[in-house]
Amino acid sequence: MREIVVPLLRAAGIRVVDVARSAVAEDGHEEALLVRAFDSLAQHQELEERFYSSDAWLAGPRDEIVSRIEQDHSVVLEHPDWVALA
Repeated sequence: MREIVVPLLRAAGIRVVDVARSAVAEDGHEEALLVRAFDSLAQHQELEERFYSSDAWLAGPRDEIVSRIEQDHSVVLEHPDWVALA
C-alpha cells in the first residue's frame, strides 16, 4: 500500500495522513489502516470518485489490491485539526 497506492492517491490530490498495519491479527486476519484528510465532505466525495474511476487506478494496481481485501470498513470523521496534520 505504501509503495503503490499512496503515491497514486497523492498524485490525485488526496492527502494521506498515515498508513499502518495492525500489530495483532484479530481472528487470524491482518488489518490495515489508511487515514486520509480532506477539506470537506464534498471534496472527499469528489476526489474519491475521480480517483477510483481513473485509468491510473483501474488500469493500474486495482485488481491486485482489491483481490487481497476480504472486507473493508470506512469511518468518516469531521475534525478540522486532521486537515492541518496532513
